[in-house]
Amino acid sequence: MFKGVIELIRKGFKIRLILPFTLFLGLVCFFYFDFDLFFSWSNIRSDYAGLSHQSSENFIFSAIIFFFIYFIAAAFSLPIMTILGLLGGALFGWLAFLLCIFAGTLGCWIVFLATKGFLFNYLSKKSNPYISSITTNFNKGPFTWLFTLKLFPFLPISVSNIIAGVLGMNSSIFLLATFLAFMPGTLIWVAFGKRIDRFISADESISLSMFDNPDIFIPLIGLFLLSVASFIVKFLRIKKGN
Repeated sequence: MFKGVIELIRKGFKIRLILPFTLFLGLVCFFYFDFDLFFSWSNIRSDYAGLSHQSSENFIFSAIIFFFIYFIAAAFSLPIMTILGLLGGALFGWLAFLLCIFAGTLGCWIVFLATKGFLFNYLSKKSNPYISSITTNFNKGPFTWLFTLKLFPFLPISVSNIIAGVLGMNSSIFLLATFLAFMPGTLIWVAFGKRIDRFISADESISLSMFDNPDIFIPLIGLFLLSVASFIVKFLRIKKGN
């Protein structure tokens, strides 16, 4: 009987490993097979005429394909979501905004579930007071913590998904915070992408630098500073309560 219990635990551990291992393997394969080159600006510029024709001829089917690709990019933490947002804005207009935030939210949720199903279950069994303290403080204001992390400009979006999973965040709160946090950046990239024809016709390179496009980034910076202020207030309240 004891051996049977051990075997069930081992099987459960292996099952929980399948999803995170698959996501990690997909990310490795993406770079190993140089799939990132397909999403370079030079390739998109050379293929844009064909992509634009296909999307106009088969609009609904193309939108579904785009949704699926964006979902895969978010789920496997591929560093192509910005360029996809630009391309989506160029091909589908403001519809791309809805496609990106829904597909991105679902993709992030997959990473969250993979982390929560493996790392959280493992760490929750450890009687470490430091881990317990972090988890407790995070879950006193999970929406504020996660929303701030996702708006931090230098932090990959996958990191916030993993942190939320590791700390055992509630799924519904995660989905709401992720959905809302996707809106500002996605709105900027889609709006920028709607002007992509001008760059292609002029044979120019797109610069995503904050210094080259201050008018685009100012709203995002303002929202980030607002979320940081909320984060600080929440932190001070928790500290005062402790």
